[in-house]
Amino acid sequence: MPPDKAIGVKPWSWETIAPRFNERSILSWTTLLVVMWLVLAPVVMVVLTSFQAEPLAHVAVYTIANYLEVYLDPDTYELLSNTLLFGAGAIAVGFFFAFPLAWLVERTNTPGRNMMYGLILVPMAIPPMISALGWERLLDPKIGLINMVLRGLLGIEGEDGPLNIFTLFGMSFVMGLSMVPTVFLILAPSIRNLDPSYEDASLVSGATWYATFRRVTLPLVYPAFFAALIWFFIIAIEAFEIPGVIGLQAGILVFSTKIFWAVHPPTGDLPDYGIASALAAFVLVLSAILVYFYLKVLGTGEKYTTITGRGYRPSIVDLGAWRYAGTFFFAGYMILAIVLPIIVLGWGSLLAYYQPPAWDMVEQLSLENYYTTFDDEDFLSAFWNTGVVVFTAATVTAVICTVAAWIVVRFPGRLSSVLNLATFTPIAVPSVIIGLALILVYLSIPIGLYGTIWIIAIAHITRYLSYGSRTMIASQMQIHKELEEASYTCGASFRMTLRKVIMPILLPALVSLWLWVALHSIRELSAAVLLASSNNTVISTLIWTQYHEGEVGVAYALSMILIAVSFVIAFAGRRLLSWHDHVR
Repeated sequence: MPPDKAIGVKPWSWETIAPRFNERSILSWTTLLVVMWLVLAPVVMVVLTSFQAEPLAHVAVYTIANYLEVYLDPDTYELLSNTLLFGAGAIAVGFFFAFPLAWLVERTNTPGRNMMYGLILVPMAIPPMISALGWERLLDPKIGLINMVLRGLLGIEGEDGPLNIFTLFGMSFVMGLSMVPTVFLILAPSIRNLDPSYEDASLVSGATWYATFRRVTLPLVYPAFFAALIWFFIIAIEAFEIPGVIGLQAGILVFSTKIFWAVHPPTGDLPDYGIASALAAFVLVLSAILVYFYLKVLGTGEKYTTITGRGYRPSIVDLGAWRYAGTFFFAGYMILAIVLPIIVLGWGSLLAYYQPPAWDMVEQLSLENYYTTFDDEDFLSAFWNTGVVVFTAATVTAVICTVAAWIVVRFPGRLSSVLNLATFTPIAVPSVIIGLALILVYLSIPIGLYGTIWIIAIAHITRYLSYGSRTMIASQMQIHKELEEASYTCGASFRMTLRKVIMPILLPALVSLWLWVALHSIRELSAAVLLASSNNTVISTLIWTQYHEGEVGVAYALSMILIAVSFVIAFAGRRLLSWHDHVR
């Protein structure tokens, strides 16, 4: 007889409920509640605020006035056009470099392709905002280094052009360059795992390598290609750093910068949270639609399966004399993504006032901006705040995602399905909207978080939950449950099994996730700039502030320091993973 039907036992008595509250169920419900608060509370707050006549008032009055003001304004549709064109341009530039590089590294005999695989990750250490600062000095119509060289080589008269970074395509170009490493990492495995028998059949039938690549290879990588395209279109339409540096100066607004101006009006007026929320609601809907198509594309992946039970070996395409062209193509990308921006930023960081590189300026170079930076209490405070935010965001994200992934993989059911969906939801919530949402939440709930470094850490944790949960779910699916069962059979408790069996196996994936979050958290600006105050300045917002206050040399010095710190974190993490593999 079931316990709740036993004689003398009430259906909802403690005797029937207590057994359900074991360590696992408590951990599962706690994790779900934490994730729901991090993800759903901000989204709900933005939606509610978009319908309020006076946001954050003691008595809420609901209206559609904010939507009418936004969507009856013709400027909104120019805003939409700019956002979509910016995203499309960034995708075009990013895939122009990433897809050929992935194919050259994985399927051709291009010289140095193994080294290329490692070096392609280096641009990830350069934040998009810093890359935008560098390209601003490279393609400024008047004093841009590249424009000055082109005017001299082509004999162009005048002091302007021929290129101009302060355009929609200029913004897209810089954004596309910053996307290349991650797009490459998504596309490379799919290209590597193609069964060459399909390509061989095409070649035997008389098709050329170009025709085979266009009609066989490209269709077979459709899921990875279009999933990456949709994913990065979402990232492009939410981006703030590059539109904030280049677009605001050019008077080109996208949704992210318009929301920023609504919260921080350039005129010095009070924030208009209602208008900001109405704009944010549109971006949320657009992102949700794109996520739907992203999941739909992933769902069709089985139709494109080429690896089966029979053996296969990826073929290497002999490019002949053209194999060196691949190396030059890679070198060209690295020069654009790393070398040129760092040269002009490093040069500018050594000058009191920026001047284009020239021999007669060498004697004016000094480390004064660096001395000023390290003697400044604001920098020391920002450096400390950044360290706390990065460590907290990376650690908490890794813990939540590890536990959530373990629940999703090991205990399928309604609770795990809801948890799986909740951890994936932040992919559709842009960083700038997370920043806006947290302002609204923690101004409404006065618990002392607004204006502190902890609210920035919460924003980063929320933003990176989707990536972290996908990473840890994929890793934990590779661990068979019989290892845990063997531990339980030997008398180990739940906590001991988690600590001594599961965690050691997951350590490499956990360290990789921690490093990924840390490297993205240290450079993140979109949410941090909305949440910034005098008490929670981090390095990214300090660079933004110094640059817009005219302290360009100091901003460049801070940028070089941030790049150096990012490289140190990435190198240390790589060494740690190598050491772990050696110990094992």
